[in-house]
Amino acid sequence: MLLSYSDMLNTPVAAADLGERIGGVSDIVVEPQEHRLIAFVVREGNFFTASKFLSPEDIIEYDPQALIIASADAIVPFTEIVRARTLMKQRAHVLKRKVVTEAGERIGTVINYAIDTDTSCIVRYYVRSLFGQDRIIPTTSIVSVTKDSFVVAEDKKPAQQRSHGVPKISEG
Repeated sequence: MLLSYSDMLNTPVAAADLGERIGGVSDIVVEPQEHRLIAFVVREGNFFTASKFLSPEDIIEYDPQALIIASADAIVPFTEIVRARTLMKQRAHVLKRKVVTEAGERIGTVINYAIDTDTSCIVRYYVRSLFGQDRIIPTTSIVSVTKDSFVVAEDKKPAQQRSHGVPKISEG
């Protein structure tokens, strides 16, 4: 199933053993170089509760209404998933990252991305140009990743999309 970042943000997290909601997704940590989901940032309880991490390997079902995990023990302190904590400190976000061609031509900025829930990999990025033109960039078109941009090969420059809204995804 493909789910977008915007679809998963604020999604409830439920523990199967308790049969109830135990938190909600407040952010997603990805590895930009590998286009891979590393962890979900989960806020348990109220606004003043510290956030914790949830590894994608601990999700037993991606339900349209919630992420289902076996037990609340799967939600761990930030110290337990070192790579996710490091990426957060480096501010290695992919949203708002520039997309440019190898020649340096700016295509736009990442506004959303789609994750394959079976592999925990990003399969495409949704990009908006300065003039509001949306484009879909498959990860296979990205030839390199810098600290602040994705570089796309000249011959693989994606076709312009006609939609002007943020794409909504829920493919099964």
